[in-house]
Amino acid sequence: MDRKVVKLIARRCKLFIIKYLDGTLTEAPDLNPNHPDRQLMQDVDTVYQVGKELVPVVVLKPKSKEERDHIVKTASVTKGKKKVG
Repeated sequence: MDRKVVKLIARRCKLFIIKYLDGTLTEAPDLNPNHPDRQLMQDVDTVYQVGKELVPVVVLKPKSKEERDHIVKTASVTKGKKKVG
């Protein structure tokens, strides 16, 4: 089976991501924007607030006839070769 993403569904969330001066990104789930923690805000470049997340809708589709035949052929060749030991 092949996975195929059909569409993206928007879901609400509230998340803060902090970008520091050295370029690293850190998630801050307990950040209070009205009263930020001084230690947490040290060397901060930007704080991003994320309001939505996009979740993919995945559908399983059967592989094409040629791909299935190739898989069966490869499996039978591998099965025919036994380990000598």
